[in-house]
Amino acid sequence: MANSEFLDFKKSLIKLGFDIELSATQILDKTIELFFSYIQNTEEIPKIFQKEISSLLPSLQPEMSTFEKLNEILNEIKGPWTKSNLNLCLKKLREDIIQNEKGSIKRLIEIMRTENIATIVTISYSKLVFNSIIKYNKLFDLERLIISASSPKFEGVKLANDLKLKIPNIELILVDDSRLANYLMKYQEKGVVLIGCDSIFHDESVLNKSGSFSLAIMSKHFEIPYYVIGTKFKIRNVNYSNKMIRNQELQELPWYNNSIKDGKMIIENKLFDHIPRDLITKIFY
Repeated sequence: MANSEFLDFKKSLIKLGFDIELSATQILDKTIELFFSYIQNTEEIPKIFQKEISSLLPSLQPEMSTFEKLNEILNEIKGPWTKSNLNLCLKKLREDIIQNEKGSIKRLIEIMRTENIATIVTISYSKLVFNSIIKYNKLFDLERLIISASSPKFEGVKLANDLKLKIPNIELILVDDSRLANYLMKYQEKGVVLIGCDSIFHDESVLNKSGSFSLAIMSKHFEIPYYVIGTKFKIRNVNYSNKMIRNQELQELPWYNNSIKDGKMIIENKLFDHIPRDLITKIFY
């Protein structure tokens, strides 16, 4: 692999490492595709480049398990990172995650079926949540979906649009984040909150997009089950630390402008929440 090709590969990795719109699953898919693309041009990644990748990966997306876990798996490869070794490793990883996702969805649906769930409330955009809703509705005719718009990136709006295309006849309520409690109170009977996650820690607390912690507190108040769906790939060998959640660019906040004297106040733009285990009813992974 030529130096210029490796530099392009590294830049693409870093770009994914700072992406704040894609989900953890989408980032992993794109990272695997990136590896597949670049190893087609070489029989073996030189040792010096291998070390550089191993050093880079854990520093990317600290809120997500994605790069940390990928680095652990790559470092389990015996011997050099050859095209053959990497192909086998990444294909197996993808297959394992697909099977794990199917198992997580199956276990979730079994529980929701026994509880006769009619309303699902969610936030942000999780591929696993999306697939779970489609599957559950196909089997048991879900009555309604309540989706938080999910400021500041409004991933919930995209989720609502995608779900409406798949299940056009369902009652779908897209609400501003600040109004979510009103709908939890209204539809608490046969309702459930379902979120995805970006990381699962030793104590089974999780990280997910901002708003998830507030939603957990509201669920506790209204005695609505709060379910988290993930995969074993989301499990991290570390404890949660406040340093994992970065403060993003203030310009991305829809209400922020240069007239705000940010030098005289603390302004945060953190896109992730930590949800303690005692606020979670059950985790499926």
